[in-house]
Amino acid sequence: RGHAPGAPDARARRLRLACGAEMSSRYAELVRRLYQTNLITPAKYGLRNEAALLEALGAPHARGRYVHVAGTNGKGSVCWKASAALQHAGLRTGLFVSPHVSCFRERIRLDGELVSEAEVAALLPQVFAAAEAAIAAGRDIAPTFFEYTTAAALLHFDRLRADAVVLEVGLGGRLDTTNVVTPVVSVITSIGLDHTRVLGPDLDSIAAEKAGIIKPGVPVVLGPSAAARPVIMAAAEAAGAPVTVVGGSGDDGGFGEDFDAENSAVAAAALEVFASRAGVSVPGASIAHGCAQRPPCRFEVRRVMPATAAAHAATARRGGAAAAQAATTVLDVAHNGDAIRRLFKRLRRKFPR
Repeated sequence: RGHAPGAPDARARRLRLACGAEMSSRYAELVRRLYQTNLITPAKYGLRNEAALLEALGAPHARGRYVHVAGTNGKGSVCWKASAALQHAGLRTGLFVSPHVSCFRERIRLDGELVSEAEVAALLPQVFAAAEAAIAAGRDIAPTFFEYTTAAALLHFDRLRADAVVLEVGLGGRLDTTNVVTPVVSVITSIGLDHTRVLGPDLDSIAAEKAGIIKPGVPVVLGPSAAARPVIMAAAEAAGAPVTVVGGSGDDGGFGEDFDAENSAVAAAALEVFASRAGVSVPGASIAHGCAQRPPCRFEVRRVMPATAAAHAATARRGGAAAAQAATTVLDVAHNGDAIRRLFKRLRRKFPR
């Protein structure tokens, strides 16, 4: 507790140690069952399944204090920064994000530590049993992978008495499984064209879906790259939700291609609102510490050695030195037009040659 994730290399080593070990047979069996859920139950959108599942579990979501984060780009980074700051401030902090990269357990963390195999092996039977109990009681539900996983995370955070939980929306907002919570603060990082088959063909449609996380009277923090801002402002006004808009003028709020600075500003604004409304102390030093963190593969610059002897030989054949030469490599998860455009602008500035 009280320490945010470390440097990228240290994080990677910890993740390999945490996820690379041989899985227990019970954990593996239960996670396999979870993965197979969507083979039987197609992914769908709506809150009915999750509400019934959580009711059967005793409403663990009702007792949490949440930072609920939606957005086309930046929401994972904002969640990471916010959770690191809250943890640094001494709050027992849950973090729920998706998707995972190396192992399922990355989705659910408490104070920076991945949920253990033993904890997953205890949680999943409970959520499976809760669904069966709801069905036996006449509820017509068939939970999906994400609904089971969200329920397990919320149960985990409640059982371990998290002081704060940072909750990343899976897709959209209005009908996303995470939208069962009433947060302390809602955050919309950005609006762009992505997942148009599900969220709608244009920015107004996507903004309306993401604005669906806005709750009556709950403050909203809005990032500078949130296009279709009038749609979000209208939703907030209808809900009586005060809005803090981050950044200055222009579509990028003056941050240019520096998406890390933009995400840090959004996280800082959300933390200030959370601290005020939750009645907790999140000092400026903790906010600065959290905002200095970033998750893996967000413009992560590494020096990478060739992996094989064949690569060494190819270098020699091209007239280079026979010895392995490290290559500068940038890892980034940009996956839609807006993110890729900003990534290439930053690449050109960082590596002009």
